Amino acid sequence: MKTFRMLITLALFMAGTVLWAQNKPGGMYYQLIWSDDGESLLSENDLTLIPHDGTFDFALTVRQADGFVAWVGSDEIDVVRVKDGHIWYAHPNKNYDFELEIIPNPVDADGEILQDCVRVIEHIGDSGSPYPPETIFSGIYSHVIPTFTDEKGYLYKMRGEYGCELIRGGFYTDKVILPEKVFNWFGEEVEVYGIAENCFADSYDVTGVTFANDRQYAGPGAYVGTLIPYDYQELPKPYFAYPNAALDTFVVPAGAETSAPESSRQWVVFKQNAAQGILVADTHADEDKDLGRADFDFDNNQGFFFTMPDAELVKDVMFRGYESYEIETLVAPSEYVAHHRFPSFSRWKYPEAEREAKSYVTDEVQARYPGHKVMYSRWIASIRQGAGQGEFSMVEFEHQDGRAMVVFVWEDSAGELSMGDLQVDLSEESEEYGVWNVDDDGTYGIPDVVTIALDSQEHVTIFVAQNSPEAIECYAWHQVDNRLEYEGYGSWYRYYP
Repeated sequence: MKTFRMLITLALFMAGTVLWAQNKPGGMYYQLIWSDDGESLLSENDLTLIPHDGTFDFALTVRQADGFVAWVGSDEIDVVRVKDGHIWYAHPNKNYDFELEIIPNPVDADGEILQDCVRVIEHIGDSGSPYPPETIFSGIYSHVIPTFTDEKGYLYKMRGEYGCELIRGGFYTDKVILPEKVFNWFGEEVEVYGIAENCFADSYDVTGVTFANDRQYAGPGAYVGTLIPYDYQELPKPYFAYPNAALDTFVVPAGAETSAPESSRQWVVFKQNAAQGILVADTHADEDKDLGRADFDFDNNQGFFFTMPDAELVKDVMFRGYESYEIETLVAPSEYVAHHRFPSFSRWKYPEAEREAKSYVTDEVQARYPGHKVMYSRWIASIRQGAGQGEFSMVEFEHQDGRAMVVFVWEDSAGELSMGDLQVDLSEESEEYGVWNVDDDGTYGIPDVVTIALDSQEHVTIFVAQNSPEAIECYAWHQVDNRLEYEGYGSWYRYYP
Protein backbone atom coordinates (compact mmCIF):
# COMPACT_ATOMS: atom_id res chain seq x y z
CA MET A 1 0.00 0.00 0.00
CA LYS A 2 2.85 2.37 0.88
CA THR A 3 4.53 1.74 -2.48
CA PHE A 4 1.20 2.32 -4.27
CA ARG A 5 0.76 5.68 -2.52
CA MET A 6 4.30 6.69 -3.43
CA LEU A 7 3.59 5.86 -7.06
CA ILE A 8 0.39 7.90 -6.99
CA THR A 9 2.28 10.82 -5.44
CA LEU A 10 5.04 10.56 -8.05
CA ALA A 11 2.48 10.40 -10.86
CA LEU A 12 0.72 13.51 -9.56
CA PHE A 13 4.05 15.32 -9.26
CA MET A 14 5.07 14.35 -12.80
CA ALA A 15 1.65 15.40 -14.13
CA GLY A 16 2.00 18.74 -12.37
CA THR A 17 5.51 19.13 -13.76
CA VAL A 18 4.35 18.40 -17.31
CA LEU A 19 1.42 20.82 -16.95
CA TRP A 20 3.76 23.52 -15.64
CA ALA A 21 6.17 22.98 -18.51
CA GLN A 22 3.36 23.06 -21.06
CA ASN A 23 1.94 26.31 -19.75
CA LYS A 24 5.29 28.03 -19.18
CA PRO A 25 7.18 27.87 -22.50
CA GLY A 26 9.68 30.61 -21.69
CA GLY A 27 13.39 29.83 -21.66
CA MET A 28 16.24 28.86 -23.96
CA TYR A 29 16.02 26.15 -26.63
CA TYR A 30 18.45 24.54 -29.07
CA GLN A 31 18.48 22.43 -32.23
CA LEU A 32 21.41 20.64 -33.88
CA ILE A 33 21.13 20.06 -37.64
CA TRP A 34 23.15 17.15 -39.04
CA SER A 35 23.95 16.02 -42.55
CA ASP A 36 21.86 13.21 -44.06
CA ASP A 37 24.51 10.65 -43.15
CA GLY A 38 24.64 11.90 -39.57
CA GLU A 39 28.40 12.44 -39.76
CA SER A 40 28.64 16.23 -40.01
CA LEU A 41 27.11 18.94 -37.84
CA LEU A 42 25.76 21.54 -40.28
CA SER A 43 24.52 24.16 -37.83
CA GLU A 44 23.73 24.91 -34.20
CA ASN A 45 20.51 26.84 -33.66
CA ASP A 46 19.66 28.69 -30.44
CA LEU A 47 16.25 30.12 -29.57
CA THR A 48 15.34 32.31 -26.59
CA LEU A 49 11.62 32.64 -25.97
CA ILE A 50 10.27 35.24 -23.53
CA PRO A 51 6.50 35.38 -22.82
CA HIS A 52 5.25 38.59 -21.17
CA ASP A 53 2.14 40.79 -21.11
CA GLY A 54 0.21 38.54 -23.48
CA THR A 55 2.90 38.61 -26.17
CA PHE A 56 6.40 37.19 -26.75
CA ASP A 57 9.94 38.37 -27.33
CA PHE A 58 12.32 35.99 -29.05
CA ALA A 59 15.80 35.73 -30.55
CA LEU A 60 16.89 32.93 -32.87
CA THR A 61 20.49 32.44 -34.00
CA VAL A 62 21.73 29.97 -36.62
CA ARG A 63 25.46 29.25 -36.58
CA GLN A 64 26.52 27.23 -39.60
CA ALA A 65 29.64 25.09 -39.79
CA ASP A 66 31.04 27.30 -42.58
CA GLY A 67 31.00 30.30 -40.21
CA PHE A 68 27.85 31.99 -41.52
CA VAL A 69 25.59 33.37 -38.77
CA ALA A 70 21.93 34.32 -39.25
CA TRP A 71 19.88 36.09 -36.59
CA VAL A 72 16.20 36.98 -36.36
CA GLY A 73 14.37 38.44 -33.41
CA SER A 74 11.68 40.71 -32.08
CA ASP A 75 13.92 43.77 -31.64
CA GLU A 76 12.66 45.27 -34.89
CA ILE A 77 9.35 47.18 -34.90
CA ASP A 78 6.13 45.50 -36.06
CA VAL A 79 7.69 42.14 -36.96
CA VAL A 80 5.86 39.94 -34.43
CA ARG A 81 2.22 39.06 -33.98
CA VAL A 82 0.60 36.36 -31.84
CA LYS A 83 -2.31 34.31 -33.18
CA ASP A 84 -3.87 31.31 -31.43
CA GLY A 85 -0.82 31.04 -29.19
CA HIS A 86 1.57 30.85 -32.16
CA ILE A 87 4.23 33.52 -32.70
CA TRP A 88 4.55 34.86 -36.23
CA TYR A 89 7.67 36.74 -37.33
CA ALA A 90 7.69 38.62 -40.65
CA HIS A 91 11.03 39.76 -42.07
CA PRO A 92 11.19 43.60 -41.92
CA ASN A 93 12.47 43.86 -45.51
CA LYS A 94 9.26 43.74 -47.53
CA ASN A 95 11.19 42.72 -50.64
CA TYR A 96 11.12 39.22 -49.17
CA ASP A 97 8.13 37.08 -48.36
CA PHE A 98 9.66 35.30 -45.39
CA GLU A 99 7.94 34.38 -42.15
CA LEU A 100 8.72 32.16 -39.18
CA GLU A 101 6.00 30.48 -37.16
CA ILE A 102 7.04 29.57 -33.61
CA ILE A 103 4.77 27.09 -31.84
CA PRO A 104 5.13 26.65 -28.06
CA ASN A 105 3.97 23.29 -26.71
CA PRO A 106 3.68 21.66 -30.19
CA VAL A 107 2.05 18.30 -30.84
CA ASP A 108 3.23 15.35 -32.92
CA ALA A 109 1.32 13.51 -35.68
CA ASP A 110 -0.66 11.58 -33.06
CA GLY A 111 -1.72 14.73 -31.23
CA GLU A 112 0.63 14.12 -28.31
CA ILE A 113 2.35 17.15 -26.78
CA LEU A 114 6.09 17.26 -27.44
CA GLN A 115 7.26 17.96 -23.93
CA ASP A 116 9.92 20.65 -23.33
CA CYS A 117 9.95 21.59 -27.00
CA VAL A 118 9.13 24.40 -29.44
CA ARG A 119 8.51 23.95 -33.16
CA VAL A 120 9.73 26.49 -35.74
CA ILE A 121 8.30 26.48 -39.28
CA GLU A 122 9.59 28.59 -42.20
CA HIS A 123 7.02 30.09 -44.59
CA ILE A 124 8.65 31.32 -47.81
CA GLY A 125 6.62 33.02 -50.55
CA ASP A 126 7.35 33.74 -54.20
CA SER A 127 9.87 36.53 -53.48
CA GLY A 128 12.03 34.10 -51.54
CA SER A 129 14.17 34.18 -48.43
CA PRO A 130 16.89 36.71 -47.58
CA TYR A 131 19.06 33.86 -46.31
CA PRO A 132 21.21 31.31 -48.20
CA PRO A 133 19.29 28.11 -49.06
CA GLU A 134 21.41 26.04 -46.67
CA THR A 135 20.30 28.20 -43.73
CA ILE A 136 17.68 26.20 -41.85
CA PHE A 137 15.48 27.73 -39.15
CA SER A 138 12.77 25.06 -39.13
CA GLY A 139 12.63 22.13 -36.76
CA ILE A 140 11.98 20.98 -33.22
CA TYR A 141 13.92 22.90 -30.57
CA SER A 142 14.55 21.27 -27.17
CA HIS A 143 14.36 23.24 -23.95
CA VAL A 144 17.56 23.97 -22.02
CA ILE A 145 16.10 22.72 -18.74
CA PRO A 146 18.03 24.98 -16.32
CA THR A 147 16.48 28.09 -17.96
CA PHE A 148 13.00 29.52 -17.37
CA THR A 149 11.07 32.80 -17.22
CA ASP A 150 8.70 34.44 -14.75
CA GLU A 151 5.52 36.43 -15.40
CA LYS A 152 7.54 39.64 -16.01
CA GLY A 153 9.56 38.07 -18.79
CA TYR A 154 12.74 37.87 -16.72
CA LEU A 155 15.00 35.01 -17.83
CA TYR A 156 16.70 32.82 -15.22
CA LYS A 157 19.17 29.95 -15.15
CA MET A 158 19.52 27.50 -12.28
CA ARG A 159 22.76 27.59 -10.27
CA GLY A 160 22.91 24.39 -8.33
CA GLU A 161 19.81 22.74 -6.91
CA TYR A 162 18.30 25.53 -4.86
CA GLY A 163 19.01 28.83 -6.58
CA CYS A 164 19.20 30.71 -9.87
CA GLU A 165 20.60 33.84 -11.56
CA LEU A 166 18.99 36.40 -13.80
CA ILE A 167 20.67 35.98 -17.21
CA ARG A 168 20.99 37.82 -20.51
CA GLY A 169 18.13 37.59 -22.99
CA GLY A 170 15.09 38.37 -20.87
CA PHE A 171 12.60 41.19 -21.19
CA TYR A 172 14.32 43.97 -19.22
CA THR A 173 13.20 47.58 -19.17
CA ASP A 174 13.05 50.55 -16.79
CA LYS A 175 13.95 49.56 -13.20
CA VAL A 176 14.52 45.83 -12.83
CA ILE A 177 13.13 44.60 -9.50
CA LEU A 178 14.90 41.42 -8.51
CA PRO A 179 12.66 39.03 -6.55
CA GLU A 180 13.92 37.06 -3.58
CA LYS A 181 12.48 33.79 -4.89
CA VAL A 182 10.83 32.53 -8.10
CA PHE A 183 9.21 29.34 -9.37
CA ASN A 184 11.39 27.43 -11.81
CA TRP A 185 10.43 25.31 -14.83
CA PHE A 186 9.28 22.48 -12.57
CA GLY A 187 7.16 24.68 -10.33
CA GLU A 188 9.68 24.59 -7.48
CA GLU A 189 10.37 27.78 -5.52
CA VAL A 190 14.09 28.66 -5.69
CA GLU A 191 16.20 31.52 -4.38
CA VAL A 192 17.41 34.28 -6.74
CA TYR A 193 21.14 34.64 -6.05
CA GLY A 194 21.77 37.65 -8.24
CA ILE A 195 22.41 38.98 -11.73
CA ALA A 196 24.72 37.02 -14.03
CA GLU A 197 27.68 38.30 -16.04
CA ASN A 198 26.70 40.60 -18.96
CA CYS A 199 23.01 40.19 -18.05
CA PHE A 200 21.86 43.67 -19.14
CA ALA A 201 24.67 44.34 -21.62
CA ASP A 202 23.34 46.76 -24.27
CA SER A 203 19.84 46.76 -22.72
CA TYR A 204 19.48 50.49 -23.28
CA ASP A 205 16.08 50.74 -21.57
CA VAL A 206 17.30 49.48 -18.18
CA THR A 207 17.57 52.43 -15.78
CA GLY A 208 18.21 50.78 -12.42
CA VAL A 209 18.09 47.67 -10.25
CA THR A 210 16.35 47.02 -6.95
CA PHE A 211 17.69 44.04 -4.99
CA ALA A 212 15.52 41.96 -2.67
CA ASN A 213 18.31 41.56 -0.09
CA ASP A 214 21.99 42.36 0.47
CA ARG A 215 23.07 38.83 -0.45
CA GLN A 216 22.16 39.34 -4.10
CA TYR A 217 24.90 40.44 -6.47
CA ALA A 218 25.49 41.88 -9.92
CA GLY A 219 28.07 40.10 -12.05
CA PRO A 220 30.85 41.45 -14.30
CA GLY A 221 29.58 43.67 -17.11
CA ALA A 222 25.96 43.38 -15.96
CA TYR A 223 25.31 47.15 -16.30
CA VAL A 224 27.46 47.88 -19.37
CA GLY A 225 25.40 49.54 -22.10
CA THR A 226 22.45 50.48 -19.88
CA LEU A 227 21.08 53.77 -18.53
CA ILE A 228 22.03 52.82 -14.98
CA PRO A 229 23.96 55.87 -13.69
CA TYR A 230 27.73 55.46 -13.91
CA ASP A 231 30.29 57.78 -12.37
CA TYR A 232 33.74 56.28 -12.05
CA GLN A 233 34.80 58.70 -9.35
CA GLU A 234 31.74 57.88 -7.22
CA LEU A 235 32.05 54.10 -7.51
CA PRO A 236 33.44 52.18 -4.52
CA LYS A 237 36.91 51.10 -5.62
CA PRO A 238 38.44 47.62 -5.53
CA TYR A 239 41.14 46.48 -3.10
CA PHE A 240 44.31 44.61 -4.01
CA ALA A 241 44.67 41.17 -2.42
CA TYR A 242 46.82 38.04 -2.61
CA PRO A 243 46.03 34.32 -2.09
CA ASN A 244 47.21 31.58 0.23
CA ALA A 245 49.11 28.61 -1.16
CA ALA A 246 45.87 26.66 -1.70
CA LEU A 247 44.41 29.50 -3.80
CA ASP A 248 41.11 29.34 -1.93
CA THR A 249 41.48 32.28 0.50
CA PHE A 250 42.56 35.88 -0.20
CA VAL A 251 43.69 38.64 2.09
CA VAL A 252 43.52 42.39 1.57
CA PRO A 253 46.52 43.65 3.58
CA ALA A 254 45.08 46.59 5.52
CA GLY A 255 45.75 48.45 8.74
CA ALA A 256 43.42 50.14 11.21
CA GLU A 257 43.15 53.29 9.05
CA THR A 258 41.54 51.35 6.16
CA SER A 259 37.76 51.18 5.93
CA ALA A 260 36.18 47.74 5.71
CA PRO A 261 34.22 46.84 2.55
CA GLU A 262 30.60 47.95 2.69
CA SER A 263 29.40 44.42 1.90
CA SER A 264 30.71 41.05 3.04
CA ARG A 265 30.11 39.77 -0.51
CA GLN A 266 32.67 40.89 -3.07
CA TRP A 267 34.18 39.65 -6.32
CA VAL A 268 37.68 38.18 -6.60
CA VAL A 269 39.09 39.31 -9.96
CA PHE A 270 42.25 38.06 -11.70
CA LYS A 271 42.89 38.78 -15.37
CA GLN A 272 39.58 38.13 -17.18
CA ASN A 273 38.22 35.88 -14.44
CA ALA A 274 35.86 36.83 -11.61
CA ALA A 275 34.34 34.70 -8.86
CA GLN A 276 32.22 35.38 -5.81
CA GLY A 277 34.10 36.09 -2.58
CA ILE A 278 32.77 36.19 1.00
CA LEU A 279 34.38 38.01 3.91
CA VAL A 280 35.26 35.42 6.56
CA ALA A 281 37.67 37.28 8.87
CA ASP A 282 38.61 40.86 9.72
CA THR A 283 41.96 41.48 11.44
CA HIS A 284 42.64 44.94 10.02
CA ALA A 285 42.69 46.55 13.50
CA ASP A 286 44.83 43.82 15.09
CA GLU A 287 48.27 45.38 15.44
CA ASP A 288 49.75 42.06 16.59
CA LYS A 289 49.36 40.78 13.04
CA ASP A 290 51.80 41.39 10.16
CA LEU A 291 50.93 44.16 7.69
CA GLY A 292 52.22 43.31 4.24
CA ARG A 293 52.72 40.14 2.21
CA ALA A 294 53.68 37.17 4.37
CA ASP A 295 53.00 34.04 2.30
CA PHE A 296 54.75 31.78 4.78
CA ASP A 297 52.42 32.91 7.60
CA PHE A 298 49.28 33.76 5.65
CA ASP A 299 46.81 33.51 8.54
CA ASN A 300 48.83 36.00 10.58
CA ASN A 301 48.15 38.87 8.18
CA GLN A 302 46.51 42.11 9.21
CA GLY A 303 43.59 42.74 6.87
CA PHE A 304 40.37 41.35 5.36
CA PHE A 305 40.10 37.66 4.47
CA PHE A 306 37.83 36.35 1.70
CA THR A 307 37.03 32.85 0.49
CA MET A 308 35.42 31.68 -2.76
CA PRO A 309 32.47 29.31 -2.22
CA ASP A 310 33.36 27.39 -5.39
CA ALA A 311 37.13 27.65 -5.02
CA GLU A 312 37.90 24.09 -6.12
CA LEU A 313 35.81 24.53 -9.27
CA VAL A 314 37.21 27.89 -10.36
CA LYS A 315 40.83 28.09 -9.23
CA ASP A 316 42.30 25.85 -11.96
CA VAL A 317 40.68 28.07 -14.58
CA MET A 318 41.25 31.36 -12.78
CA PHE A 319 44.91 30.85 -11.88
CA ARG A 320 46.14 28.30 -14.41
CA GLY A 321 49.86 28.69 -15.01
CA TYR A 322 50.51 30.81 -11.89
CA GLU A 323 51.89 29.93 -8.48
CA SER A 324 50.37 31.62 -5.44
CA TYR A 325 53.47 33.78 -4.79
CA GLU A 326 53.14 35.26 -8.32
CA ILE A 327 49.54 36.38 -7.87
CA GLU A 328 47.95 39.65 -6.87
CA THR A 329 44.18 39.91 -7.37
CA LEU A 330 41.44 42.45 -6.88
CA VAL A 331 38.64 42.21 -4.36
CA ALA A 332 35.92 44.36 -5.91
CA PRO A 333 32.34 45.33 -4.97
CA SER A 334 29.40 44.31 -7.14
CA GLU A 335 28.70 47.86 -8.29
CA TYR A 336 32.24 48.30 -9.64
CA VAL A 337 32.29 44.91 -11.29
CA ALA A 338 28.84 45.38 -12.88
CA HIS A 339 29.86 48.60 -14.64
CA HIS A 340 32.96 47.05 -16.24
CA ARG A 341 33.85 44.16 -18.47
CA PHE A 342 37.12 42.32 -18.02
CA PRO A 343 38.46 41.17 -21.41
CA SER A 344 40.78 38.23 -21.86
CA PHE A 345 44.36 39.39 -22.36
CA SER A 346 47.95 38.20 -22.57
CA ARG A 347 50.58 39.78 -20.35
CA TRP A 348 54.32 39.59 -20.06
CA LYS A 349 55.33 36.84 -17.64
CA TYR A 350 58.82 35.61 -16.83
CA PRO A 351 60.53 33.66 -18.41
CA GLU A 352 58.89 34.74 -21.67
CA ALA A 353 61.02 36.88 -23.98
CA GLU A 354 60.58 40.62 -23.50
CA ARG A 355 59.25 42.59 -26.47
CA GLU A 356 59.76 46.24 -27.27
CA ALA A 357 56.79 48.57 -27.66
CA LYS A 358 55.62 49.18 -31.23
CA SER A 359 57.81 51.69 -33.02
CA TYR A 360 54.98 54.13 -33.73
CA VAL A 361 54.04 54.07 -30.04
CA THR A 362 57.60 55.04 -29.14
CA ASP A 363 57.57 57.75 -31.81
CA GLU A 364 54.30 59.20 -30.47
CA VAL A 365 55.64 59.17 -26.90
CA GLN A 366 58.67 61.17 -28.02
CA ALA A 367 56.39 63.58 -29.89
CA ARG A 368 54.31 64.21 -26.75
CA TYR A 369 57.40 64.50 -24.55
CA PRO A 370 59.85 66.48 -26.71
CA GLY A 371 63.42 66.91 -25.57
CA HIS A 372 63.71 63.39 -24.07
CA LYS A 373 65.62 60.38 -25.36
CA VAL A 374 64.25 56.84 -25.10
CA MET A 375 66.34 54.50 -22.91
CA TYR A 376 64.19 51.39 -23.42
CA SER A 377 60.61 50.33 -24.14
CA ARG A 378 58.54 47.26 -23.38
CA TRP A 379 55.22 45.71 -24.37
CA ILE A 380 53.31 44.72 -21.22
CA ALA A 381 49.89 43.33 -22.20
CA SER A 382 47.38 43.00 -25.07
CA ILE A 383 43.69 42.14 -25.23
CA ARG A 384 43.27 38.78 -26.91
CA GLN A 385 41.59 38.35 -30.28
CA GLY A 386 37.84 37.94 -29.86
CA ALA A 387 37.68 40.03 -26.67
CA GLY A 388 38.26 43.35 -28.42
CA GLN A 389 41.45 45.31 -29.02
CA GLY A 390 43.87 47.22 -26.85
CA GLU A 391 47.55 47.19 -25.92
CA PHE A 392 49.52 48.40 -22.90
CA SER A 393 53.18 49.43 -23.15
CA MET A 394 55.80 51.46 -21.30
CA VAL A 395 58.66 53.69 -22.47
CA GLU A 396 61.41 54.90 -20.13
CA PHE A 397 63.55 57.94 -20.99
CA GLU A 398 67.17 58.49 -20.24
CA HIS A 399 67.75 60.45 -17.02
CA GLN A 400 67.57 64.18 -17.50
CA ASP A 401 68.12 67.07 -15.09
CA GLY A 402 68.37 64.68 -12.18
CA ARG A 403 65.07 62.96 -12.93
CA ALA A 404 63.98 59.60 -14.32
CA MET A 405 60.68 59.30 -16.17
CA VAL A 406 58.63 56.43 -17.58
CA VAL A 407 55.54 56.82 -19.77
CA PHE A 408 52.72 54.26 -19.82
CA VAL A 409 50.67 53.99 -23.02
CA TRP A 410 47.26 52.48 -23.74
CA GLU A 411 46.38 51.95 -27.40
CA ASP A 412 42.61 51.46 -27.81
CA SER A 413 40.65 49.60 -30.50
CA ALA A 414 40.67 52.69 -32.76
CA GLY A 415 44.45 53.04 -32.51
CA GLU A 416 44.21 56.14 -30.29
CA LEU A 417 46.91 56.49 -27.62
CA SER A 418 46.41 57.57 -24.01
CA MET A 419 49.47 58.30 -21.86
CA GLY A 420 50.48 58.86 -18.28
CA ASP A 421 53.93 59.36 -16.75
CA LEU A 422 55.73 58.66 -13.49
CA GLN A 423 58.83 60.60 -12.46
CA VAL A 424 61.49 60.03 -9.81
CA ASP A 425 63.90 62.58 -8.34
CA LEU A 426 67.43 61.15 -8.62
CA SER A 427 69.25 63.92 -6.74
CA GLU A 428 70.09 61.61 -3.84
CA GLU A 429 70.27 58.34 -5.76
CA SER A 430 72.74 56.52 -7.99
CA GLU A 431 72.80 57.51 -11.66
CA GLU A 432 71.82 53.88 -12.44
CA TYR A 433 68.55 54.28 -10.56
CA GLY A 434 65.40 54.25 -12.70
CA VAL A 435 61.70 54.36 -12.06
CA TRP A 436 61.74 50.55 -11.82
CA ASN A 437 63.93 48.16 -9.90
CA VAL A 438 67.06 47.19 -11.82
CA ASP A 439 68.81 43.88 -11.16
CA ASP A 440 72.59 43.60 -10.88
CA ASP A 441 72.79 42.53 -14.51
CA GLY A 442 70.96 45.70 -15.61
CA THR A 443 67.64 43.94 -16.30
CA TYR A 444 64.59 46.11 -15.79
CA GLY A 445 61.50 44.81 -14.05
CA ILE A 446 58.16 44.88 -15.87
CA PRO A 447 54.96 45.51 -13.90
CA ASP A 448 52.35 42.74 -13.71
CA VAL A 449 48.88 43.54 -15.02
CA VAL A 450 46.35 42.18 -12.53
CA THR A 451 43.31 42.95 -14.69
CA ILE A 452 42.03 45.31 -17.38
CA ALA A 453 38.59 46.90 -16.85
CA LEU A 454 36.60 48.57 -19.64
CA ASP A 455 33.45 50.63 -19.10
CA SER A 456 30.52 51.33 -21.47
CA GLN A 457 32.59 53.89 -23.43
CA GLU A 458 35.52 51.44 -23.62
CA HIS A 459 37.54 53.69 -21.31
CA VAL A 460 40.15 51.59 -19.59
CA THR A 461 41.38 51.14 -16.05
CA ILE A 462 44.50 48.98 -15.76
CA PHE A 463 45.39 47.52 -12.36
CA VAL A 464 49.11 46.96 -11.91
CA ALA A 465 51.32 45.30 -9.30
CA GLN A 466 55.00 46.24 -9.55
CA ASN A 467 57.02 43.52 -7.84
CA SER A 468 60.46 43.84 -6.33
CA PRO A 469 62.30 41.54 -3.90
CA GLU A 470 61.41 43.78 -0.95
CA ALA A 471 57.96 45.19 -1.70
CA ILE A 472 54.99 45.29 -4.05
CA GLU A 473 53.73 48.60 -5.41
CA CYS A 474 50.00 48.49 -6.24
CA TYR A 475 48.39 51.13 -8.43
CA ALA A 476 46.06 51.69 -11.38
CA TRP A 477 45.92 53.78 -14.55
CA HIS A 478 42.49 55.22 -15.36
CA GLN A 479 41.80 56.67 -18.82
CA VAL A 480 40.38 60.19 -19.09
CA ASP A 481 40.24 61.35 -22.71
CA ASN A 482 43.79 60.82 -24.04
CA ARG A 483 45.39 60.72 -20.59
CA LEU A 484 46.10 57.93 -18.14
CA GLU A 485 45.60 59.19 -14.60
CA TYR A 486 47.57 57.51 -11.82
CA GLU A 487 45.71 56.03 -8.84
CA GLY A 488 47.97 54.95 -6.00
CA TYR A 489 47.08 52.03 -3.75
CA GLY A 490 50.30 51.98 -1.72
CA SER A 491 53.07 49.42 -1.13
CA TRP A 492 53.21 46.10 0.68
CA TYR A 493 56.39 44.93 2.34
CA ARG A 494 57.31 41.28 1.84
CA TYR A 495 58.03 39.18 4.93
CA TYR A 496 60.38 36.23 4.72
CA PRO A 497 60.88 33.41 7.28
